[in-house]
This record gives sequence, structure tokens and C-alpha cells, in this order.
Amino acid sequence: FLARVWDHEHDPDFEVTPEIVEDRLRINQVRADCIRALRREFGEAFTGGLAHTDYARRHFPDCLAPCAAMTSKRTYIDQVRQHPVCVATTGLNGSIGWKFGEYMALSRAVLSEQLGFQVPGRLNPGQNYLEFMSVDDCLEQACRLANNTDLLYQMMIANHEYFQSSLRPDVLVLNCLSQAV
Repeated sequence: FLARVWDHEHDPDFEVTPEIVEDRLRINQVRADCIRALRREFGEAFTGGLAHTDYARRHFPDCLAPCAAMTSKRTYIDQVRQHPVCVATTGLNGSIGWKFGEYMALSRAVLSEQLGFQVPGRLNPGQNYLEFMSVDDCLEQACRLANNTDLLYQMMIANHEYFQSSLRPDVLVLNCLSQAV
């Protein structure tokens, strides 16, 4: 679970409204608390942490990734390939973000906060991902996957099939064109 946190005080691209501040503080806290809980439970078996930004160093120094290079795009994808279980948390504007699709593309088992948007194809909680509503839920679902290899492998297979049928770029474009015509 490699993630970043968002500066709740400054943003060169957006006006930081009270709603944005509240949203970013919640996002940041959930990510930091998930990292703390998963590290505590899984120790060395857990790979994760926050990108080494100035903001993360100031506000969440105990949650930083073990090394800054770990969160570079290339290293991040290599890390995803090496781990059967990946975590996605809600991002800005209620999105889950690109990493969820990357997990599907790499046939990973996924723990995710509740999806706030419709996605293409048939993506089902319990089959393609385990949903969590709190840090305790995240930890519980992570333990569930760690203790149930059948569920883990079935989810990985389901995500491979989902990617092939709904997210593979050529299929995604074809499905969009089919709906538009």
C-alpha cells in the first residue's frame, strides 16, 4: 500500500475551500491509519508507506515508505507485481484512482474503500475486491485474505478476467464505441 497524502493548506492548482480541507484531512488520516494498522499486524510482510513529500514528512513521519524511491512509478509497479494483495483508498473528489485499475490489470487481490463511482463491466465487492469502511475493516479484510488462499486466488482470477473483459484498452474503447453507436 504505497500512497501519497495531500496538502490541506496549499494547492497551486485549486482554491483550497473548507470542504477540500476536510476531504484532504480525512483522506490523509485514513491512509496513515491504514499504514500503521497494516504494519503493526503484518510486520515485515507488509510493504507500504507514504511518498516522501515535505507535507508527509511534517505530518506523518512514522508512515513514510521505507525509502523514497519505493514510490516512484517504476518501482511502484514492480512492487505491485510482487504482492498478491493491494490496498486502494478513496482519493480526491471521492475517487479511487488509477491504482485500482492497475491492480486489476496485474490480477491482484484488492482491498478497497467503497467505490463512489460506476465502473465499466461487472465489478463486484466480495468477488473482485473486499470493501472496507474503516481502518479496522481494512485490517480485518487483510487478515481474511492472508488466512484464506482460496479466496485470494479466486479474487486474482476474477480480476484477471475482469481486466480482460472490461478494462483492457482495446476492449474498453470497443465497449465505449458500442454504447455510443
